[in-house]
Amino acid sequence: MKKLNIFTNVNWFKGINDNRLVFLYSKKFLPKIFIYNILLINIDAKFVFIVCFLKKIIPFCKFKIVVIDIILSKPVSGIEKITCKIKSFFLNEIDAFIFYIKDTSGYEKYFNIKKEKIIYIPYKINGFPDLLKINKSDKKYIFAGGYSKRDYSTFFKAMKRLKYRSLVLAPGVQFLKNHGTFLQEEEVPDNVSLVNDDKSPASWNNYIANSQLVVIPIKSETISPTGISTYLVAMALKKCVIITDSPATRNLIPENAALVVQPGDVDDLCDKIVTACENNSLREKIAKNGYDYAISLEGQDRLVSDITNFMINKFYYEKN
Repeated sequence: MKKLNIFTNVNWFKGINDNRLVFLYSKKFLPKIFIYNILLINIDAKFVFIVCFLKKIIPFCKFKIVVIDIILSKPVSGIEKITCKIKSFFLNEIDAFIFYIKDTSGYEKYFNIKKEKIIYIPYKINGFPDLLKINKSDKKYIFAGGYSKRDYSTFFKAMKRLKYRSLVLAPGVQFLKNHGTFLQEEEVPDNVSLVNDDKSPASWNNYIANSQLVVIPIKSETISPTGISTYLVAMALKKCVIITDSPATRNLIPENAALVVQPGDVDDLCDKIVTACENNSLREKIAKNGYDYAISLEGQDRLVSDITNFMINKFYYEKN
């Protein structure tokens, strides 16, 4: 039986010893991709559309395309809606979409992605298992951070009503804007400090590990898995998580493993923050349940195993 030759832009699969699959890792677009059976592309939407375009216009492009965690946004403006139709035309060339979320309704509705092409694979804890060894404490601040599709405006309005202290790890206004997050510095209340750190995983993890709880405010129009990596790290560090209802939460987080708030609802967010800060036993219960959930997902080895098994079951036996 022939092996499947797979081109990929992630180095997760280095060292995979399977006589059915051969992985070539590269960050660059290579002409030799035409000799491969499958292109396995992680996140890089630009690369995805290039290979979809090639498959459309070149008759001898026989490779399959599998996309992991492609990040797309709900079209709002007229130009975005036109662009969305063009993207949908090319995305039709993709043979399988691997998502870390179960609620893919936004992708299906706006980009006409067929349900039968979608596979759900759970995400993993970044830095697992070393993350579990990090020293943890409670320095009495609420942590909020991240740059993709964050709703800091609602968070700031909530914090303005409250007495608690918060740190927001935000790497600059323009950087945030490039990732769909709009932070108005004039909205920042006195009890919230903006921190622009060295952007390293160690710094990120340290701020979470020393917080009292973690708030992840997500924009209401988000259709992507925004916030998953953050809440899994926070849960693995045994922190109570408050997060906006979104595709990152729906049918994923077990009951009582996080406090879920409605999008843009300042009152709801205020109530959840007060509850978590003032009710120690509840906060600890939520943190424990979240920890159990996160640990069950493990790290990169489990994720790679799930993806590899999917590739074998979906494409290898089909080919042979």
